[in-house]
Amino acid sequence: MGFLAKVGHFIENTGRAIAGGGFGTEQKMVQMAIDGSIPFRPYADPKEGESAAMRAAYRTMAKEPAVRACLDTLVQSISSLDLETIPGEESDRGSEIATFCNDLITQSDEGILGIAEAILMPGYEEGFSISEAVWRTEHHGKYTGKRMLKQVKPKPSDVYWMEVDKFLDVTGIRSTLTTDLYSPEEFIHFRNQPKNNYPTGVSVLRACYRACWMLDTAWKFRAIAMERYSLPLLVGRYPLGRTNVQKALYETLKKARGAGVLTIPEEAMVEAITLAARGTADFEAGIRDLKEDIAIAILGGSLQTLVGYGAQRGDTSQHAAQGELRVWRGS
Repeated sequence: MGFLAKVGHFIENTGRAIAGGGFGTEQKMVQMAIDGSIPFRPYADPKEGESAAMRAAYRTMAKEPAVRACLDTLVQSISSLDLETIPGEESDRGSEIATFCNDLITQSDEGILGIAEAILMPGYEEGFSISEAVWRTEHHGKYTGKRMLKQVKPKPSDVYWMEVDKFLDVTGIRSTLTTDLYSPEEFIHFRNQPKNNYPTGVSVLRACYRACWMLDTAWKFRAIAMERYSLPLLVGRYPLGRTNVQKALYETLKKARGAGVLTIPEEAMVEAITLAARGTADFEAGIRDLKEDIAIAILGGSLQTLVGYGAQRGDTSQHAAQGELRVWRGS
């Protein structure tokens, strides 16, 4: 049975069990128990657009190791490039200003990496970012008395929002913490691949949302399969008519998997039956493919980031070249 077929079969059977238990119809969210209830991530239809619900889903997706590794690779590849400041005019004054701007960034508390992560990481995750530049007064060196950059602080999108005019140009920044309307000049506004000049841009996770949702679900199904079929089935036998022994034996067997030991009445007997071997190779193959989809969506390639699985399947330099285009655009 293939990966998708196994998932469908699992949902169908579990839905019937839940419906039969009085929980409602098969369309209700499937929940299984491995030492507690496992809630499966709800699927928010991407057709709804970059709504607050989608951005909340993106923040959850960013915790997935496969997604986090790709986002870190993209942002850190950009921040590792040599910083170049170009004078606005070919003069000594222009060169002096360019040098000052370079030092303004490199001498901040967190350096160019901290600035890049503050602006780009939430911008790539959610499609846009709003960051605040924090300033300090320099008391030493050649810039004594000048206003220098201390750090760049990203603002959460569920707290800070943008006011726009009829041309979709940002006219102000609002916060749920106050009723004040802030000037956009007080913030750094970054947007990723904006369509039709929309201020919120498009998240890099939009293209791999389906893969991330299926990956989360596949891991939970795989854990259920390993828990169900890696341990033997315990069968308890009790004397006919001894309902008191039956109840005690049933409660003991339920706790036996977690505790590893059990005690039973003298009249009862427990037998361990090994179920037919059911491997998780289908889940493993599905998870591997989904991770590759995620890497391709974020980095433009997968072979330059993922570990090998058997025979070589392509030229990693070609995938690396595609990934460099994403770095070039972000720089």
